[in-house]
Amino acid sequence: MWRSGAVLHVRPGQYGPFTIDQKRITVLGGPGVEISSFVAIARVENLLVGQQVTLQGLLFRSAGTRFIDETATIISGGACSACSA
Repeated sequence: MWRSGAVLHVRPGQYGPFTIDQKRITVLGGPGVEISSFVAIARVENLLVGQQVTLQGLLFRSAGTRFIDETATIISGGACSACSA
């Protein structure tokens, strides 16, 4: 898998749900990158103190609802910029 601190460039396409577990990583999408599922789309779990995950340029689609992410940064402790309920 990816090393902590990696930058992952996602090519255009449709992708299923994913989990990032205990890794500091940046996921960069762009036009044509879609993550879709009827259940949870993306999970970020078990971040250690000081770790953060950045998701940018991804289109999330769940049960007919679309969420376009410009940039979301999730920081250990549960804080999330640009996340909405």
